[in-house]
Amino acid sequence: MEITIKQIDELLRKYIPISYEFSEIKEKDLIKKEKAFNKRISNIKKIENPEKKSYEPHCVFDLLILSENSNIDNKWYKQFLNNIDEIVARLKKNINVSLHDKLKNSVKQIILSLKEEIDNQNQYLDFYGEILGLDFFITQDDKFKLIEIERKLPNRKSVDFVFQHEDDDTPLYIDFVSLHNIKPQLLKTRKEFINFFENRFNQKLEKKTKDLNTENNLLIIENKKVPFMIQPIIWGNIEDFLVHKDTIKFMDNKYANVSKMVSLFVQINENDEIFYSFTTLSNILDRIIEDKDITPPQQWL
Repeated sequence: MEITIKQIDELLRKYIPISYEFSEIKEKDLIKKEKAFNKRISNIKKIENPEKKSYEPHCVFDLLILSENSNIDNKWYKQFLNNIDEIVARLKKNINVSLHDKLKNSVKQIILSLKEEIDNQNQYLDFYGEILGLDFFITQDDKFKLIEIERKLPNRKSVDFVFQHEDDDTPLYIDFVSLHNIKPQLLKTRKEFINFFENRFNQKLEKKTKDLNTENNLLIIENKKVPFMIQPIIWGNIEDFLVHKDTIKFMDNKYANVSKMVSLFVQINENDEIFYSFTTLSNILDRIIEDKDITPPQQWL
């Protein structure tokens, strides 16, 4: 049995009403994805574990389907969708309305990013990571104001977000970088771990700043020195990083152009309530060690 556009619309209104309305997704947008929606359902049914009746989601569409499945412990999926809505609602309130159109595009990509094939790609998390990082940065320091989204650079590339501090008219350029499918247990030594991440950081920095003038880790834009930073967002089983906890703390303040690694931490309390916090990887690892009874992040993130 195939799912209809009307049913998809109803699920979106049920589980992420704020994000869906804000994104201004049209019926024609859903129609373009209809074939992929139904092909994906068919593929999921083929691989679904008959005993666990579960599946690791790789797009919002998967989360919607799993949230409707009363035969599984679906509270994780429902609350994750609710978290998306909470972030979007907060950003709508906290950023200038003139920037809403570009924010809408990110929200639209969160919802519509999917493929027919079943693989380990989580493209929707890249866009979700952008709004998580944006919300994190704004709420962390209210003296920083978002002034632009997707600013073009002289080399024809673009930077994700431009902030400005209320005490300084110098802009701050930031790119959020989602890192998936990392296997920290395979990085046996401190040196291997650092080299792995430094290579990833350098690839991003070099690609974004190619053909731009730089001086002391600053970009030279229109004869002004502009700081540029990348914010790495880690997705996956965070407990695997415990073995490198001390190294991660060392890396936190090692780089001029790389912020502390961050991740989404998922917890459940004794009342079966689920909480999300987006914070530094070091902070998450400390909290896991301090509370052995803590429920670790869901591995499908």
